[in-house]
Amino acid sequence: IISTLTFSSLILRNMQSQAMAQLETSVKVLEFAINSKKNELISDTQVFGQKESLRQALSAGDSSQLAKVSQEFLLTKKLSFLVVVDADGQVIARGEEPERIGDSLSENTLIKRSYLGEGVASITVRDGVLAPQVLISAGSSISEKDDLIGAVLGGISIDNAFVDGVKRATSLT
Repeated sequence: IISTLTFSSLILRNMQSQAMAQLETSVKVLEFAINSKKNELISDTQVFGQKESLRQALSAGDSSQLAKVSQEFLLTKKLSFLVVVDADGQVIARGEEPERIGDSLSENTLIKRSYLGEGVASITVRDGVLAPQVLISAGSSISEKDDLIGAVLGGISIDNAFVDGVKRATSLT
């Protein structure tokens, strides 16, 4: 009986340590996948913030050109949303809803950090119709000759394809 209990205890501890090691690996894969998406989005917002057509339209106050450039970039990069704000945080263009401008994002943490010259990203959860919606958002500054003239905030929704890919790679549900 003692031998059976000892052997069973060793097997149980071995199974437990293997499960923990697998879980740690799965968490690292998930973290890598999310960080890759964040870095890709930061890069996209930085590229958009450096577009000459965007900076010219922003400097000239050309709202129709800002809307056009924002919509094109949103569609090209398959983003869920793209917002351009001026140096005061006022929304001056939205790629997904060009008519919805004028509100303020000056208190948005990503916008504030973008004004400091950082490319930043975060994950947020919003209530959806059927299930919560997970969004990755990133922001970058827009500068003209070392003067801050605005910022861009972009975001993507974590969709089923992304979740299924992580599930296949990690066996996490």
